[in-house]
Amino acid sequence: MAIGLVGNLGGVSYNNVDLLRRVFEEVDIVHVVDPFKHEVLVTRDTAYFRLHGIGKGEVNYSYKYTDDDLGRLKAIIDDTKSSTVYVMFNNVHMLDDALRFMKLIGK
Repeated sequence: MAIGLVGNLGGVSYNNVDLLRRVFEEVDIVHVVDPFKHEVLVTRDTAYFRLHGIGKGEVNYSYKYTDDDLGRLKAIIDDTKSSTVYVMFNNVHMLDDALRFMKLIGK
């Protein structure tokens, strides 16, 4: 059973991609990631994307995703090898963005 890792790992360890990949693989962790900001380091049957807005810094909660952004997100998901993908919009426009994305993917 894989577990997910959410949160800011901070410091040098977050930038040490090789170390993170090794830990995620050894401990069977789902790498929870904002795919607009970071690449998924390990592929699991389940992927979990947590979106914090695009722009300066790690988070931009006031960001409203554009149709082009949602198209890019769809392409990222279409390219993943995971059989199940969860997407959490973590911004002030989350409901509207999620509904627009669901319409885009036909859900």
